Amino acid sequence: KQQRPVPSFTFKYPGAPTFCAHHPGISGPIRQIPASLDWDNHVDDKLRLHLLLSTNSTMTCHTMTPPTFEVNHALLASLEAGQGTDDGEGHWFLKHRMDSKRPRVHPYGSDAKLSKRLRQMKESSWKYYIAQKEIHPAMLIRGRKFVLRAHVLVVVSKGTLQLFLHDNPLVSENEKQFVAEEAGSPWASQPVSALVLQSGSRSASYLLAESEELSPFLRASILEQISSIVATVFRELHTQHPFPLASGAPSQGSMYQLYGLDFMLNSSGKVFLLEVNRSPRIATGAMGDVHGCYTELLVDAMQILGVLEDTSSEQLHKPGKFGAWRDIYHATL
Repeated sequence: KQQRPVPSFTFKYPGAPTFCAHHPGISGPIRQIPASLDWDNHVDDKLRLHLLLSTNSTMTCHTMTPPTFEVNHALLASLEAGQGTDDGEGHWFLKHRMDSKRPRVHPYGSDAKLSKRLRQMKESSWKYYIAQKEIHPAMLIRGRKFVLRAHVLVVVSKGTLQLFLHDNPLVSENEKQFVAEEAGSPWASQPVSALVLQSGSRSASYLLAESEELSPFLRASILEQISSIVATVFRELHTQHPFPLASGAPSQGSMYQLYGLDFMLNSSGKVFLLEVNRSPRIATGAMGDVHGCYTELLVDAMQILGVLEDTSSEQLHKPGKFGAWRDIYHATL
């Protein structure tokens, strides 16, 4: 039996495969959204994402993301003006703007420590970073900070941009427990693996639905908040930077892209978007402990794209529902 090429959901590279679709709603052939369009770099770049959401009229940026700042002289002056007022609200993360696959998040326990680090850096390198405030106080699971990874599938076909959200995010806990700042136990003196989720030092990931620590009510609230934030991000992206119509024309087939979005919660259960990843590393082997979690996600995604035949299950035929994928946004190109 002839095998159909399977889409690469992980890499942004010239050899990403083109394959034939077998679904009446998809205009084949279908290919990955090419890097040359520069369409989604506005969300893959943390600074551009912040600027994108800052212009949103329906929700303020700080209701969706932690306070985020461009690294420049204005930020440095603000930090130095606030030195000596370390009241617990000055905990910072210095982050690389892009989704680089290397350690890219560095914690600093006060305005003074971050300003000192910026003074040590070459000014020409500032443009590669953003400074982001800590989510304080953060919600903990078993005393650990954690990150939620949600997946979004974008399909461009027949003059329409369609957005699907997988409704079972992954939970990744930090390796070390987080100890609230107390006298004699400064925030930044804790292990980095208690402050930052790192690929080399984290607990095994699991599905949100399998969490025994989070109540069903809280899980439902998390999904509702994530859905609202995701729809807002891509609506603003399409509104401010419309998808190039010619590239999405039916005569040229359809395009797809799978994104990984990272979220954290504060202690009240409010969800904050940390970043959007255009390359969520599903098939690279870098997240081997969660490969089992991805199996159903990918099978259902390939049924949406028409690469695999429809299983004809009742679940897949519910309006706006494709397995665990939910249709949350449409836009005409």
